[in-house]
Amino acid sequence: MICYVFKPGRRGKRARLYSGRYRLKADLKATTVPLHLVDKQLAEAKLRKIVKEREQEAEGWLAPARVRDAAQKPLDEHLAAFVRDQIAKGRVARYVENIEMSLGVLMQECGWKCAQQVTASSFVEWRQRQEKSPKTLNEYLGNAKAFLNWMVRLGFIAANPLAPVEKTRTQGRETRARRSYSAEEIQRLLAAAGPRRVIYLMAVLTGLRRGELSKLKWADVHLDGPAPFVLIRGANAKNHKEERQPLHADLVVALREHRGPAWSPSELVFAKGLPRMKRFYDDLKAAGISPRDAERGNADFHSLRVTFNTHLGIQGAGDPVRMALMRHSDPRLTAKTYTDAHLLPKAQAVAGLNFLGRPMTHK
Repeated sequence: MICYVFKPGRRGKRARLYSGRYRLKADLKATTVPLHLVDKQLAEAKLRKIVKEREQEAEGWLAPARVRDAAQKPLDEHLAAFVRDQIAKGRVARYVENIEMSLGVLMQECGWKCAQQVTASSFVEWRQRQEKSPKTLNEYLGNAKAFLNWMVRLGFIAANPLAPVEKTRTQGRETRARRSYSAEEIQRLLAAAGPRRVIYLMAVLTGLRRGELSKLKWADVHLDGPAPFVLIRGANAKNHKEERQPLHADLVVALREHRGPAWSPSELVFAKGLPRMKRFYDDLKAAGISPRDAERGNADFHSLRVTFNTHLGIQGAGDPVRMALMRHSDPRLTAKTYTDAHLLPKAQAVAGLNFLGRPMTHK
């Protein structure tokens, strides 16, 4: 092992302060460190301390200096840095806000002041006290794991303390299952919506999310040509991918009427904004639609996206087509989460089975 102190020289002159140079057994080359001392004995003592720490780190007896330094830093400062990094990477603002909120709740209610206090047991104990839905609890866990994985990648902690924690089972325990509207309900909603009709019609005929609808500009809406479409820009999409969504003929007519003769490509399609939830629920009430159904699930604005996917399936669109139109990367979202099984033609499908060789009758 090499270990000694020296005063670096430059252009024939010796530096006033000592530096140290060492190489451990496993090192391929020597490491030089500034010691910032003028006394040789003090410099040698400081270098021996540095070498000892490096040897302990190499043997696994001591955490790396970066980890030890990060452990002394308040966790909320790490969180602030994580949030800034997510924004810099172009994450959707709502996603970042949700992560910051959920992690803030966990830090406060679990008593996490620094990284060393984050433990699997403290999270599990917190989860056991909650009345939140399983889906929400899993989102809290996922956000916390994402934050801690980020800290691992940057060398702030050696391992993710929440890695052993498993998700809560959600199947059969959904508290806010979302349903699809029937075709007849959509007709009643559109009839009762007044000036908001075009918004609901576009949501149910494109499957666009509320946030995507609110950011659409007329430059994104292409009504002329043999195949009208709306351009969903990557900056506005949840998956950050730019996509072209085809437009139904009925929607093209409604959008032309909504746009009028005087319009600007930079103008928002829905310049007055989308209806608030209270206004939407008032429209449901006017249409005679209950937002709560103990058997089928809840109905809200996002149910228009569920309706789009469910009715595509009813009319025979295959899963690959529906996945593409819904812009899903996980087929389970298309086939399960965004499909309302109550509206599927299950009875007709069963009636179509023929194992006895009888002539099929069609009514």
